[in-house]
Amino acid sequence: MKGNVEAEALVAKIPLSLAYIDHTGAILDSTHELYGQTIKDKILVVSGLKGSSMQELALAALVQRDIAPRGIITLDADTRLITAALFCEIPLMDKLEKNPLEAITTGDFVRMNADKEIVEIQR
Repeated sequence: MKGNVEAEALVAKIPLSLAYIDHTGAILDSTHELYGQTIKDKILVVSGLKGSSMQELALAALVQRDIAPRGIITLDADTRLITAALFCEIPLMDKLEKNPLEAITTGDFVRMNADKEIVEIQR
């Protein structure tokens, strides 16, 4: 999905389910490494999604409630994530030259230019 966004990064090395996000954008899954942190207005850097095929609807609900991430960077987007990003008009990038889970740290400021396939990181 194309687009340009910039925001603070939130990095999840284990897959994340978008169905377990509360009304503030906080992650509710107490077993997840990002438990309690919010995805609202962040660049979400994830290894992938976990859960059912309802991830598209979960992301759409986050957009409707204005608690969605500004952009998503992943290792290799599956059809669920591609469909969700397209439907919700959220910039999505995958298959980057460097592993984003190693190159980006939670709290880094990230500029994502999905139109030109450029990611800039400021620590």
